[in-house]
Amino acid sequence: MTRVLLVVEGQSEEAFVNQVLAPTLGEQQVFLTATRITTSRTAHRSFKGGFVNFTHLERDVSRLLAADTRRYVGCMVDLYRLPNTVPGYQQTTGMTDPYQKVGHLQQAWSQHFASARFIPHVQLHEFETLLFADPSAAAEVTGKNGLPAAMLKALDQFQNNPELINETPEGAPSKRLLSAYGGYEKVIHGVQMAQRIGLSTMKSKCAHFNSWYARLLALPPL
Repeated sequence: MTRVLLVVEGQSEEAFVNQVLAPTLGEQQVFLTATRITTSRTAHRSFKGGFVNFTHLERDVSRLLAADTRRYVGCMVDLYRLPNTVPGYQQTTGMTDPYQKVGHLQQAWSQHFASARFIPHVQLHEFETLLFADPSAAAEVTGKNGLPAAMLKALDQFQNNPELINETPEGAPSKRLLSAYGGYEKVIHGVQMAQRIGLSTMKSKCAHFNSWYARLLALPPL
């Protein structure tokens, strides 16, 4: 049995891990649990969600690595609007290849934490990228029959590769969905669409996501 605790950016990623990723990987004895980034604490509660400062992620990952040495700790955060305080960020500012960019960032984070139990994943370009793997699911979930056409148009601009749909303020995957359907709700519609699409289709269309999935699947028990 292999246990992995993933620190994730928000509620949609948390729901995706718990409702889509975890059940499938659990069948292979890789057990995932997600927890959102802790942004602040008071005497009575913790505030979670959002990735605006690397210090927040660093604090959570370091604490969780120390708390249980027989568990892996990973992360799932978006490249879109990534804080410029993360290790390796400055070296990526001149990179035009997004795969090179996330590869460099993940390597820099691994070196920063210096633990073989830390499994970083920077999502290209955000959670909604995965939903472009099968646009037909968008109409099935939202009832908006015109939504798949808008998604297919975006895919045509990026070599039919969902992971290339970019990180500009207007062109990020979530912004394109919101532009085509103002009622899009990340946690509700996003996770339902992901469930309909399925991991097999996502992995076949999203090479970076597939590599992360394969790495999780291959982790040896501790």
